[in-house]
Amino acid sequence: MKEDYKTIGMMRLSALGDIIWTLPLVHRLKEQFPNARIIYFTSKPFSSVVEDIDGIEFITLKKPRSFSDYREVIKEIRKYHFDLFLCTQANLRVNLLYPFIRAKRKIGFDSKRGRDGHYLFVPEQIPYKKEHALEAFLGFSKYLGFHSDIIRYDIPIPESFIHWHENQSLGEYVCLHPKASHENRTWSLHSYIELVRKIVLKSNIKVILTGTNADADFCEDIKQDVASDFVLNFAGKTNLKELSILFEKSLLVIAPDSGPIHLANAMGASVVGLYTSLPCDFTGPYGQSENCIDAYADALKKYHGKNENEVEWRTRVNESGMMDLISVDDVFLKINKLLKN
Repeated sequence: MKEDYKTIGMMRLSALGDIIWTLPLVHRLKEQFPNARIIYFTSKPFSSVVEDIDGIEFITLKKPRSFSDYREVIKEIRKYHFDLFLCTQANLRVNLLYPFIRAKRKIGFDSKRGRDGHYLFVPEQIPYKKEHALEAFLGFSKYLGFHSDIIRYDIPIPESFIHWHENQSLGEYVCLHPKASHENRTWSLHSYIELVRKIVLKSNIKVILTGTNADADFCEDIKQDVASDFVLNFAGKTNLKELSILFEKSLLVIAPDSGPIHLANAMGASVVGLYTSLPCDFTGPYGQSENCIDAYADALKKYHGKNENEVEWRTRVNESGMMDLISVDDVFLKINKLLKN
C-alpha cells in the first residue's frame, strides 16, 4: 500500500539539462499522487522553461553564494512543511540547505553519485545504479515503489511564443547551438564554420545559430565567415521559451554536451550531439544517443591512457583540444542521414 503524501517537494537549482531530466519524474509524481501539493524549488533563468507546467508550484530561489544569500533562501524554504522531499541536487552549495527543509521524509542520491558528502545531509538514499542521468532521477520513483516506461517532458509553449515563431517566416531550417558552458566542451570555430558551409552548400537548408548574449560574437564569426543569407544569428535574441519553439520546429538541432541539446530533445526535435567529456550513455540526449558523435573513449585513451572498463563510471575528460577528436565529416554524415530520413 502506497503512502498518501499530501505535500511533496523537490529541489534542483541548476543546470538546464538536469532540470529537463527531472521532468519525467515530476510527471510521474503528478500521476501517482494526483491530490498532492507538489512544490519544486528551482532558480532563474531555468524556471522560465518549466514554471507553467500544470499542477506543479515552482518556487524560484536565488542560488546561494554568500551568507546573506543562504539566510534569504533558508527563510523562504522554512515556510513549507513536506510529507516527502526529494533532494535531487547533490553538491555542497545545495547540500547545506537540506537540513533546513521541514520534511517527514527526505530522500537523496547514493554515496557514489551524491557529491560533497551528500549522503550526510539526507536520511535516505536511493540505491546506486550505472545508468543514464535521466534514469538516475527516475530512481526516486522506483525507490518509492512506482515505475512507468513512459517518458514525458510536456513543456508548455504559450500561444504568444507560437505566434512569435510564425512571424519569423523561417521556412525549413536546422539549429546549431555551438557553445557549451565549458570551453573545453566547445568544438573549434573553424570546425563549425566548415560544418555550416557544408550544410548550406550541400543541403541547401538554412542554419540558425543560437546561444546566449555571451555567445553572440562567436556565432557572428561563423555567420560572417560562411557569408551566406542561409545563415541567421539568433544568439542573444531569444529567451528560453522562444528557443524551445525554435528547436521544436527545426528539422534537427546540433549542439555539444550542453543544456540546450536536452531542451531540444525534450521538445521532440531530432538532435546531433558532440560528446567527448562523458559518454552519451550517461549524459547524452535521452533516447537519441545513436544520433550523437561519441568520442569519449578516444578522449579517455588519449588524455588518461585508459579504456572505459578501467575507470570509474562517470569519469570525466576535461582537456583543451579534446573536441578536435570529432571530425566535420563524421558530424555531417549524421546530419545528412537524419535530413534524408
